Amino acid sequence: ISNNKLIPGSFPASFLTARYIYTPQKDFEIPSLIPSDMKLDLGALYAYRNANPSIIPSITWFLVDGSPLIENIDYTVDSLGMFTFLKSQTQSASAQISYALYPDFRNGNILKTTRISIASAPIAPKMIAKFTSTKSIGADMTFVLKVSETDSIWMDWGNGTIEKQLLKPSPSGSRIPGNKQGDTIRIYSDFATEGNFSVNDVTYFDIRLWDKIEKLDCSRNLISTIDLSKNTSLRTLDLIYNQLSTIDLSKNTFLSQLSLAANQLSTIDLSKNTKLIYLDLGFNQLSTLNLSNNTLLRQLYLTNNSLSTLDLSKNTQLLTLSLSNNKLNIRTLPILRKGMGYTYFPQKPEGILLPQTIN
Repeated sequence: ISNNKLIPGSFPASFLTARYIYTPQKDFEIPSLIPSDMKLDLGALYAYRNANPSIIPSITWFLVDGSPLIENIDYTVDSLGMFTFLKSQTQSASAQISYALYPDFRNGNILKTTRISIASAPIAPKMIAKFTSTKSIGADMTFVLKVSETDSIWMDWGNGTIEKQLLKPSPSGSRIPGNKQGDTIRIYSDFATEGNFSVNDVTYFDIRLWDKIEKLDCSRNLISTIDLSKNTSLRTLDLIYNQLSTIDLSKNTFLSQLSLAANQLSTIDLSKNTKLIYLDLGFNQLSTLNLSNNTLLRQLYLTNNSLSTLDLSKNTQLLTLSLSNNKLNIRTLPILRKGMGYTYFPQKPEGILLPQTIN
């Protein structure tokens, strides 16, 4: 019965006479904002103790940074599970719940609540992104955000008015639709880890404060420069069909998938990006490229550049390689490895011969 929304006391009656696997359970959902009276009723967690006095929860509250809240200083609780918070907190909090009768609720399988903002007025999430777009005022815009925990997203579509939307974790993320109302659009969130902003005519994109982002899709926009030096958790980056002439990825050492096709890059340094598995740099202006540190590469797309030489001797895990429409010839084409998908024709110089093959 694990991975459901059950709480102790609602387990099947035969629990004590049979072996149950009951951990982990999904987070116990509570409101994301404390009511104005600063009271929170968790009586549902206490409701079964009359039937079985052993089913009494031990509840401890923790802020985002791990600091515990102290009973009778930060909150009080009565015998029915009514919590009264005595002061506002600058961070949201969640509760960890344990029961003596259910010892498997511990360590990584602890039963938790979702997060709640404990403040007489809502706490604003952190601003994670601001950007401009050439779309006209009133034009439709749509983004997709993915959160790691239930999160209150605040959107400012450009006029200073905040629109709030509660997002829950979802494999595909959640759509954020709206209309452009001013020059600079701002997004506020505490737990967003992925964002898709493709096809929104974005010209300037600032995510330096978005330290939790792991996946970013800003493809098919009008971006000519972007600072990713603070986004050190990035795993996947898609900026195809933009106007980038240079990009610094030296701080993004966890990148495993990188798509920068159809930009204006004449050079790029990937020496620090040693975890890359997928790389698409097609339709740029590259004349040289050093991939000697990228030994994990399995898919490499370099179509339509100006490469006249390319050393892939260190890239022994390649499964797919696309090199057509460069300036390579029989002497400079990388050797074809048996079983590798290899596209090398046509090249910009005419009369090319087949490359060598090795087993």
